[in-house]
Parts: sequence; C-alpha cells; structure tokens
Amino acid sequence: MPYRSRRGDGEESKERVRMIWRWRYEDANGGEVTDRPLPREIFSSQSDAESWLGESWRELLEAGVEQVTLMEDERVEYSGMSLRAE
Repeated sequence: MPYRSRRGDGEESKERVRMIWRWRYEDANGGEVTDRPLPREIFSSQSDAESWLGESWRELLEAGVEQVTLMEDERVEYSGMSLRAE
C-alpha cells in the first residue's frame, strides 16, 4: 500500500494512504449515467475493480451503461472502455 510522508510536531511520519478505485458508468457519448440505480462498488485495488467488471459487465450493459471509466480517487486511470463486443 502506498505511503505518504507527513510532518507533525516537527518530525516526519509515514501514514498509510488508501487508494479507492471505482467505475464511472457512461452512455455512448461518454456522459456519466446517474439517472438509474446502478452498483456503486468501491475497490482497494485496480485488479479487484477489473475483476468485478469482468463479472458484471453484462448486467451493466443491460442496465443501459455503454462504456466505463476506471477512477483512482478522482484520477482517471483509463476511460471510454466499451462494454460491447466489437
């Protein structure tokens, strides 16, 4: 797990920083889908998030999600990944 240095009382300490991974669900134009109930899973690693998507993509597609973006906190890891077989 990553560490972030932090100063406190004149001394440097190390604090564990937990990264949160999540999927942003999008329509075909890349707009975020927020108008329907969809799973709001969070993951502690990129591989956990990707494994979950591998098991859940069909249900997301049936619910109207066309593509997804993988987010680490607020940073985009990759975007515009289609859920449709091409």
